[in-house]
Amino acid sequence: MTSSAIPQPGARPMGFFKPRIGFGDVMDTGLNQWTENRTRFAANGLLARIFVDMHAMSVQHGKGPPYEPLLLSRHATRLGDLMEKCMALRKDIRELEILAMKAATDYELFQSTSKLEEELEILRLQADSKTSEMSGFLDATREFGGESIEKGLSKISDGRGNALKKDLQACDRMKDLIGQRWASLRKYQEDYHARFSEPGNAHNYGQRAEFLLEVLQVLMQEALDRASALSGGVSVIYRSHLEATPTTLTLANLDEFVKWALTALRQLGRAADQEETTEIVVPLVQPWFKTALPLVTAEAFENALRGGTDKPVIIAFEFPDNGVLNSLVRTRGIGVSFGNAFNIGDSGIDRNQTADSFTRLFVKVRTPYQRDANGNAYSRPEVLLGNVCLHGSGRVVAMADGAAVENLCPFGKWEIEIHPLVVWKDNHLRAVDSVQNSDKIRDLKLTLRIFTPNGSVPFSSASAISDEAHHE
Repeated sequence: MTSSAIPQPGARPMGFFKPRIGFGDVMDTGLNQWTENRTRFAANGLLARIFVDMHAMSVQHGKGPPYEPLLLSRHATRLGDLMEKCMALRKDIRELEILAMKAATDYELFQSTSKLEEELEILRLQADSKTSEMSGFLDATREFGGESIEKGLSKISDGRGNALKKDLQACDRMKDLIGQRWASLRKYQEDYHARFSEPGNAHNYGQRAEFLLEVLQVLMQEALDRASALSGGVSVIYRSHLEATPTTLTLANLDEFVKWALTALRQLGRAADQEETTEIVVPLVQPWFKTALPLVTAEAFENALRGGTDKPVIIAFEFPDNGVLNSLVRTRGIGVSFGNAFNIGDSGIDRNQTADSFTRLFVKVRTPYQRDANGNAYSRPEVLLGNVCLHGSGRVVAMADGAAVENLCPFGKWEIEIHPLVVWKDNHLRAVDSVQNSDKIRDLKLTLRIFTPNGSVPFSSASAISDEAHHE
């Protein structure tokens, strides 16, 4: 992407709802005529009103509860599904509109041409001309005398007159039959046209379109809100902005929204392709940071464990942004394990590890407050870990990698709440501060599965956001 494609700060934003280049006056006139026909058909009861009103339908951002901006991958996946469904539903609605307009125009055409066709069929019988011709022959018969030649002509005129009389009688009968046939056709068309307004009928295109439009509005609302959350997440995590995040959706600008979303998803994909995930273990009591000071002193940790069996143990600490980790780092998983003294026997085996291989803790982890794109602080749900085991015991560390820990900034105040009772091999009550066949718990180890967002991928307007907007 060239720098010229990136809007500069203070520049007029690229319009998400920028109108397309017109196709000329002829095209505009045609579109207006189509709209006028729709309105006229609806006013005459030939077309469901939904096909007129749906073009004014719009969905505004912020009508529903906001989505969590940190869940970028979930928003990206869901947004892709929503785009596909919205495009398919709009296609179905437009096809129903075409069918409904075709039915309305066909019915109106039949109503206007059926009387003309009936009259044309009657005119083809030529009843009036035959009546005049028969009258002339009758007059000629009366005028001819009784001489032989005149008598012959009289017979001819008389015969022709009688033939025309019978022909006119047949014409009268055919005229009645033509009238009956067209009356039957009109009744058939009226009865057949009634199916377009019968509730539940497959030909009730208006009812079908109305239901699909309701579904489409729900999906468009979700798509719009997820797009906003996606934009906010990019702002917080990557310190960049997506281009002109949409705030309104209609049937007409859905195509532009899809183009915006595809561009955003492509940029997120490019960033994710260059990101690596790793794990670190951060001890709370054991000094580890370069200051050589622990996150929790041994005395404070020991005092917190002496809470008895009737209330949980709370371990609070501040995770510093002191340069050990990149300031942009984000989490993809959180785990906890515990540690105690190393007690090696004559066999070379850690006796405490053998005993504590049966010990399990239940903890709740409250992660630091997060900041949204506007700098407002908020909390994420607490993380539950019910199978916390001994650090380095060969057991799998109890990890959580769901929505509650996705893309969290780890810097700030943490709280780990430990259930006062532990799970062990036998059936006896064991408090978290008890010492039986092992050593007391001396430390908690916080395992962080982390990645550093790739800040080198340019988003649509890659203006960096200052650190002060994200950290206190």
